[in-house]
Amino acid sequence: MNETMIHNMPFIILIFIVVGGFILIFRALISPINRIYKSYSHVQDGETPDPHIVQEMQNNMRSKIWFLLPVLFTLFILMGCIFSYFFFFKPMNLVRKSQNWPAVVCNIHSSRVRVGQGEDNSIYSIEIIYSYKYNDKEYTSRKYNFWDMGSSFGYERKKEIVNTYSSGSEAFCYVNPEKPSQAVLNREKDPEMKYLKFIPFVFVFIGIIGVIYHIRKFQRDKALINS
Repeated sequence: MNETMIHNMPFIILIFIVVGGFILIFRALISPINRIYKSYSHVQDGETPDPHIVQEMQNNMRSKIWFLLPVLFTLFILMGCIFSYFFFFKPMNLVRKSQNWPAVVCNIHSSRVRVGQGEDNSIYSIEIIYSYKYNDKEYTSRKYNFWDMGSSFGYERKKEIVNTYSSGSEAFCYVNPEKPSQAVLNREKDPEMKYLKFIPFVFVFIGIIGVIYHIRKFQRDKALINS
């Protein structure tokens, strides 16, 4: 297990929890619908299903939806917060801290635009391997900036960056004095995050709107019952 995998382990675990929550909610919502379908499928032609059984199943489905939808919207908020932290707040915090990191000469061993395969398009990311010395100890890093995100656009820009750090050349990297194994070539903001950073907040917005709607609906229903 490499250092990046270990560093992102809390994020990976949280993603599994959120995805698992979505799956459980989906199954819980599908179950009563499936039961209603089966009650109809077992009825002979010309007959009608028992209305009491169908009504009971429909009420059961409504109660599950009423309970599970707020949970679903809460998961939207949680997912948005997780992505916001790992893809926006955490990198921005490192950008701020790294302004005080010392610059060190590093040797570029290799550089390329790595091409991965997404669902529909190719994913392009910068891969630069370099070594540096800090306090008489040698380290190796692959980190270009604090985002390290691949994308299906911006190939030409990434190619220009890779060409700047050609194999065998020297450059400056910035080293975390508290953790010398952590270094970065570019400590500035990534222009590609200008628009991508809003995606996690969309999840948070949808979740908050959904939760507020259900709270207000619950208050209205309660007022009607008490009136």
